[in-house]
Amino acid sequence: MSIISCVALFCKAGKGGKDFSRKEKFRVECPKNEDGTEIKLKDLKELICQFGGICTVARDVGLGEELDLRIGRLDSRCDRYSMNTDAQVRLEMPRIREGIDKLQVLVYPVELIFSPKKAHIVIEVSGEYNSSQVKKQTPSTAKRSKSLSDKEKRELEEELKKLKESKLIEDQSVMARTRTGARVHWPWRIECGQCHVGLLLRYDANTSGRIRRFRNGISLFKIFILTRAISDC
Repeated sequence: MSIISCVALFCKAGKGGKDFSRKEKFRVECPKNEDGTEIKLKDLKELICQFGGICTVARDVGLGEELDLRIGRLDSRCDRYSMNTDAQVRLEMPRIREGIDKLQVLVYPVELIFSPKKAHIVIEVSGEYNSSQVKKQTPSTAKRSKSLSDKEKRELEEELKKLKESKLIEDQSVMARTRTGARVHWPWRIECGQCHVGLLLRYDANTSGRIRRFRNGISLFKIFILTRAISDC
């Protein structure tokens, strides 16, 4: 089992990795899979959260409970190599395990935005490591996103049936924002089969990631409603 050195940067929404509110250095024990293969990206993130105290620090600096972790290899020259896929993890982890380089973790909040003009919730993830000024775009000039494939729709609909018969709905008026800040047409949202609240379908994820974001968003919405009810008492 390897002990790897990590550095975590806690960033506000919309800020880059060089503009952070807190920096934490720590080490964690990072095992490989039982068959000797490299750890998966999802498992690596969970390991970092659990043993690196990421959630506790994030609450302390006001980032909230819902977090977006972006990890990469940081070399001695402070060059960063992203680890966004399992293949990239397999490629970059050996130098981290050998103690040559460090694992860098960029921690961003996931913002829950309540729009007064729409009957849905927009969950937006902001920020980029190498931040650059993004030109403002209006809905009329925003680039169009690719549509969901038939396979993606089928997979989503099958999973949503298990969640109180929640539904995938197409709404042409909906806009989404990418991680670089660009606004795009993204006409998909999910309507909860129990409370009938609509949440924007995550733009940059696979089916499991989109379902997970939907479940987390509904949980946050219920907490918000409960908190508001208590404050009105």
